[in-house]
Amino acid sequence: MEIIEIPLTDVGPPLFDLRETVGDLTNLKASLQKSGQLHSILVRPTTGKHKWQVVDGYRRYVAALDLGWATIKAEARELGDKEALELALMANIQRQNLNPVEEAEAFRTYVSEKGWGSSADLAERLGVSPIYISRRLGLLGLSESIVLSLRKGEITTSHGEELGRVEKKEVAEQLADIIKETGLTRDQTRVAIDYVKAGLNPDIAASRALDVTGYNDSFITPEKTVKHFDAGDVARDSIVLSLRKALANIDLHLSNLTDAEQKEWIEAVRYPLHELINASFKLQKKHAPTAADVE
Repeated sequence: MEIIEIPLTDVGPPLFDLRETVGDLTNLKASLQKSGQLHSILVRPTTGKHKWQVVDGYRRYVAALDLGWATIKAEARELGDKEALELALMANIQRQNLNPVEEAEAFRTYVSEKGWGSSADLAERLGVSPIYISRRLGLLGLSESIVLSLRKGEITTSHGEELGRVEKKEVAEQLADIIKETGLTRDQTRVAIDYVKAGLNPDIAASRALDVTGYNDSFITPEKTVKHFDAGDVARDSIVLSLRKALANIDLHLSNLTDAEQKEWIEAVRYPLHELINASFKLQKKHAPTAADVE
């Protein structure tokens, strides 16, 4: 790998601008001023106004321009458009520089707009699972307001994936607002959506999800021991734990499926099981050992 120093006036921006904005460059420029350019950018030869085009390292390029540098260190490679996008994606995913929507848009460019390969092909090139690609692409089917919330980091990728299960976009948007207001976790959001699918309005669904989730598999803390063995307590603990394990197994399968029809069947099984766990949990709390029973 040969590193060359090229005039900044000969370098142009990338063909595929993966990031919506370069973000705050204050710290990067301070680092460049203090320590110099520790990492070269990646460029490829091009025709037209510039001799070179940035493939990776666009923020460093912009920061160097802002600082008024005359030259920049670069690794030059002969790359086609497809290879350039692949390399840019690999570098940005490794550095976790892109938000989920930016990733999704780049994946769509590769798979749909350019037709350079399937989701499985792209996954193999990037070293990620096909499910990862499919889930990211699914985010682009959400409403504009939810996509904007994902861009801003107001909700997580997992929240977005769960909201993709909601058929009516206005209901999904209402749930997204509730997530931002209440801080619903991914699991609580999944429960709330189960309730919505069962006919509850989003506010009540979210309230119930907040009330009944967050409990542990163990209902008596390890530090405490019960004075007298109670077969009923043991039976209740064992049954609730078994139900919880069954729910975790269902969630594991759900996380690995991409086919909507298959997921719909499993989600239909998940809902009554979750209701049964909720009822069992409430009974378990009702019959929990009292202070007199616990040392």
